[in-house]
Amino acid sequence: MQTGRNAKRLTVDEFERMDEEDGYRLSLVRGRVVREPAPGGRHGYVLGRLCAALDHRVQAIGQGVLYANVGVVIRTDPATVRVPDLALYARDQVADPWPDGFFRTPPHLAVEILSPSDRARAMRAKVADYLGAGSRMVWVVNPRRRTVQVHRVGKPDVNLSEQDTLAGDDAFPGLHLPVKELFALPGYDVR
Repeated sequence: MQTGRNAKRLTVDEFERMDEEDGYRLSLVRGRVVREPAPGGRHGYVLGRLCAALDHRVQAIGQGVLYANVGVVIRTDPATVRVPDLALYARDQVADPWPDGFFRTPPHLAVEILSPSDRARAMRAKVADYLGAGSRMVWVVNPRRRTVQVHRVGKPDVNLSEQDTLAGDDAFPGLHLPVKELFALPGYDVR
């Protein structure tokens, strides 16, 4: 597969039919395939903790459906498909809870977990894409710093530490998740 400036621009449909590349996560940004190294153990552990904790709480309040690593069409021209670590959709957003293809609407909540390969500029672009497409909230989780940055349309960004609690706000009222739960590693003293 050709990447970079001279690569052919793809449509959403062309990208959706592509084969995966071993060792890489692929997304489509303005028609161009972007390759990111597969995340490491720290990222994977936090993703697992977050997925379990968030799914438990979402089921308890009965308001949403949680997906991990799904393609979300941000726009079709130029074609952009982002792949959030977690995407939380309101139940009324999901007609088919098990679609075979990409989601054509943005999640109410998109979650990105920083990996060592992530760059600040690229993460800001992802956040802007989600919010610009209609997501109500984006959480950017930083496992190294044990923090979460909350982004919402028209509101200032909020930085949370392990002493704080994440809230679903108007996207998922009643959703509350202590930040420290994301980083707990029972039986280990790690930083």
